[in-house]
Amino acid sequence: MKDQDKTRSQLIDELKSLRKSLAEQHQQGDAFRREVQEGKDRKNQLEVPNKQLQIGLSKSRDAQQVLLETKKQVDAQRVELDHLYEISPVGLCLIDRELRFVRINEHMAGINGKPASEHIGRTLSEIIPEIAVEVEPIYRRVIDTGQPECDFEIHGMTAAEPEKPKDWLVSYFPLKSNDGTVQGVSTVVQEITDRKRFEKAWEESEGKFRAICENAPVMINSFDYNRRCLFVNNEFEKNLHWTLKEFMASDDPLSLVYPDSKMRDRVLESIDRADGVFHEYPVLAKDGSVRVQMWANYRLPDNSAISVGYDITDRKRVENALRQSEERYRTLTEAAQDAIFIIDREDNIVFVNSFAAGLFGKTPPDLIGGSRTKMFPPEVAESQYESLQKVFKSGEPLQTDAKSVFRKHDIWMSTRLVPMKTDSGEVHAVLGISRDITEHKQAEKALRQYEHIVSSSQDLLALIDKDFFYLAANDSYLNAFGITRNKLINHSVSEMFGKEIFKKRIKPNAEKCLSGEEVCYEHWVDFPASGKKYMEVNYYPYKNENDETIGFVVNARDITDRKQAEEKIALQASMLEQVHNAIITIDFDNRILSWSKHAEVLYQWKSEEAIGKNIIELLSPEEMKSTVEKNIGYLNREGHWEGEFDVLRKDGTTIPAHIVNTYMKDINGKNIGFIGISNDITERKKAEHQMEALLKEKELLLREIQHRVKNNFQVICSLIDLQVAHITDKKVLEAFGRCQSQIRSIALIHDQLYQSSDLTTINLNEYVRKLTGNLLRSPQFNSDVVQIKLNLDEFSLSIGKAVACGLIINELVVNALKYAFPEGRSGEIHVEFRKVTDDQKILIVSDNGVGLPEGWNFENTESWGLELVQILTEQLDGKIELDQKGGTTFKMTLNFKE
Repeated sequence: MKDQDKTRSQLIDELKSLRKSLAEQHQQGDAFRREVQEGKDRKNQLEVPNKQLQIGLSKSRDAQQVLLETKKQVDAQRVELDHLYEISPVGLCLIDRELRFVRINEHMAGINGKPASEHIGRTLSEIIPEIAVEVEPIYRRVIDTGQPECDFEIHGMTAAEPEKPKDWLVSYFPLKSNDGTVQGVSTVVQEITDRKRFEKAWEESEGKFRAICENAPVMINSFDYNRRCLFVNNEFEKNLHWTLKEFMASDDPLSLVYPDSKMRDRVLESIDRADGVFHEYPVLAKDGSVRVQMWANYRLPDNSAISVGYDITDRKRVENALRQSEERYRTLTEAAQDAIFIIDREDNIVFVNSFAAGLFGKTPPDLIGGSRTKMFPPEVAESQYESLQKVFKSGEPLQTDAKSVFRKHDIWMSTRLVPMKTDSGEVHAVLGISRDITEHKQAEKALRQYEHIVSSSQDLLALIDKDFFYLAANDSYLNAFGITRNKLINHSVSEMFGKEIFKKRIKPNAEKCLSGEEVCYEHWVDFPASGKKYMEVNYYPYKNENDETIGFVVNARDITDRKQAEEKIALQASMLEQVHNAIITIDFDNRILSWSKHAEVLYQWKSEEAIGKNIIELLSPEEMKSTVEKNIGYLNREGHWEGEFDVLRKDGTTIPAHIVNTYMKDINGKNIGFIGISNDITERKKAEHQMEALLKEKELLLREIQHRVKNNFQVICSLIDLQVAHITDKKVLEAFGRCQSQIRSIALIHDQLYQSSDLTTINLNEYVRKLTGNLLRSPQFNSDVVQIKLNLDEFSLSIGKAVACGLIINELVVNALKYAFPEGRSGEIHVEFRKVTDDQKILIVSDNGVGLPEGWNFENTESWGLELVQILTEQLDGKIELDQKGGTTFKMTLNFKE
């Protein structure tokens, strides 16, 4: 049947080629008509060799029969059949009882206009809705009757060319199980659109003989007496791809198909003999392939020659395959790594190969002829006996998997038992083929474990083929993108992510991976449910058993938290590197964990030298180690320590450093060690020492100056006393006395500074008490009847401001002592100095004496002392108020803002 299908296919192809030839010939116009007329004229001339042609055709059929027998021997080779199925020039498919596609070859998929993968599992109405109504009843009939339906002509359209009607020749063959149940329908489809057109043209053609030649299942060509080619038929063009025009255009057409001159001479001799005997020749096709063909030559009355041939390339290939197969089978049983044995009905071993015997430490002669129970362990022999009896009884093959103990090892064996039948169909023996599938079983177990790992992985995993179509994906991948498995598998990556992202990011990295390189990159992905995530994406080559890359595995991991942490750490690290302090981290065992660049500069140790060392041993001088250990003990207790001490450098020198230590915590807030920040304070220490020395020197100088100034004021007062001794004018004496009082108030400040530890400020409380006490003890005033009462806040003033305040108090107290209590009158003088704020003070000097003259004010005063009070108050950015009720009160609000 298959040979008939092939012959039918060849006829269809011949018809296709003839249609092309006729179209070209009709375009040639008158030339074609003349050629047709010549064909008519030669018709009678060809009647004589026509009988010879029939003989050639008969021989061709005999050759076809030989080919048929040959192919029957090859049918058992499934791999070759599968290959032929896929490369078949006709459409082939297998439909199950539900009218779903189970298998389809590429030619058939092309007819339907859809990829083969999209057919599997889908119904006729889903794939070819345009003609499903016409063909479904035929399928149902074949399934119901179990009888083939052959040579149905179907007219319609498919998705391949949706607007172009076509014709197909379709045959339907039931596919039956062993019990005769129809499991499906095998379909053979040949497009006959061109043939249908040719048939119409052929009916109108006048060249009946040409039509016969054109459609002959053998190759035909003819040459004139000058050996110029006159005609080639479609079978010739189909086999060798050379056209009549190409032959006619060549001066030596035989050189096109017989490039070897010796072979060409042999062909010419055969043409000259025209003995009608078929000879085998190697013929060069236009595509460069060499075809093996049988050719016979016949002489026509006009001295031209006609050649008839048929192609035996496939037969030769099959014959070679058979020879190779025989050689393989001769060595197969001995070379096979499977245990092969034959058991007869008496349970005796008829045949066993070396591999099977070796499993039991035997040789084939040791086992052949003996009982099967001698070959297999008891438990295996018992279970195997039941399987053998089933095969003997049913006559059907049986497959079993079982775990057995061979040489103290557990081994899984997969055994196929095949019945060996006589011509009458009786099972006389069983062929057994056992294979060690232990690794396969282990692999299956591992695969199940891996599948569980993959399905439960939080990483996004997907398998993509080299054409960028999804093959598999885990649940995490599907959930992340919010897509079902059916909508993802067998769909393209560009459809998933969009053409722009696919072209710019995915495809370049995937192509690197497909070239054998592992690829890793990171980028932001906007997921439908969870939003933007920063993903680490890895591509790994996916290879087949031949180590050929056939796709790639995608592993995408959410590293958003890590990315943010890295950015934060990088920012913090950058900030820390900008800090000109040494930063060191240690664990609770005092081992150094990190060492900054400024630590390298400060301590001279490189980070790789310092990390892992004990910080006490590395940086502490011998005499300081006990102190450092105490400090670290305090740090362990309190979590914080700050101080200064000398640290040891790599070159053996020590430097003073200011160090701050505190706990170092992990992301959960757990204490994991300490972080120390230190800086070199050598220059600061030097400056401090220099400053201390300068301050001491200045303090001595200032004290000396204050002492000398005070002494100079005393000298001035003494000089005034010497002058006063010669003056009798009371006003002059009074002026000199007031001047001495003012000088003493200033001298008192310098004396207080000389005795004070602070040479920059004056304690006003102490100063005012000494000043008023000195005035009250002055011999020119009657201190027995006048009392000075003080109300003073504690605060200090700078020297300049203290001098101004002292002069004001001196003038007002002296003025009160002198004028407020005439004729020995008793009374009180109050001095109050209050602190309002750091910058503002209030000074009040009052008495309960006779008061100032009526109408007195600062504008018309002639007193130089009170005028000095007003000037000094203004210098201190203050204001003065006068109250003459119950005596005299001067209130001054003074501002001491620097």
